Amino acid sequence: MPTVGIKKTLLDKHLGKVYSEKEFDELCFEYGLELDEVTSEKAAVEKERGEAAAGDELCDSEVYKVDIPANRYDLLCVEGLTRALRVFKNEMKSPNYKLKRPTGPLQQIIVTDKTAAVRPFVVGAVLRNVTFDPDSYASFIDLQVLSCREIMVRVSEINTKIGFQLDAQTMADLLIKMSLKAKVVSENTLKVTIPPTRHDILHECDVAEDVGVADDISTRLRDDKALENAVHISNPKTQEFQVFCIQK
Repeated sequence: MPTVGIKKTLLDKHLGKVYSEKEFDELCFEYGLELDEVTSEKAAVEKERGEAAAGDELCDSEVYKVDIPANRYDLLCVEGLTRALRVFKNEMKSPNYKLKRPTGPLQQIIVTDKTAAVRPFVVGAVLRNVTFDPDSYASFIDLQVLSCREIMVRVSEINTKIGFQLDAQTMADLLIKMSLKAKVVSENTLKVTIPPTRHDILHECDVAEDVGVADDISTRLRDDKALENAVHISNPKTQEFQVFCIQK
């Protein structure tokens, strides 16, 4: 499980709110993440390589280290993490990116025969009207452009897995909180659009997990069985509890 270190000032900037450590920890927990520790660039280097290695060029500003699941590489930068959290909190809608043809001529990538022998497929993209600052440039991740997948899920099957009953529209709204596009097809069917960054979603059970997280399944208690007997012990004097010693 990778751990991502993000400056606290950048988190506040992208989230549009100044969170306390406790508030951000609770938000991560609700979404299914964990705030591993709060440190600084200088303290992190001192911890790993000693005080002499830190030097004076590293800053003491707070850095939040968040544990990210290995299959959620869409959360490995401050932009992706804060976008997902804001969608989860209904503060924004999940973005829908479109490929537009430029008004001018298309750019070309020239691949030599020597390169084609080891890299037969080459893909490139041009980002226009984008301005980087040092922080955004440092966190920029070049993701391969893939097509979204669409799967049909059964509302009844999701309800069986999460242990309580939700209607189709409520379930679709919860999936939207998890950055998944969901459309009600019928009373018992949802069409869910899976973005290319969510390789962790393969089956209905994976969709059910996101529904449970969005609905805060941890607050739904089952029937109280604490006072009931779970195991009934028979009379120890009966034959099944007797121990026989065999002398040789």
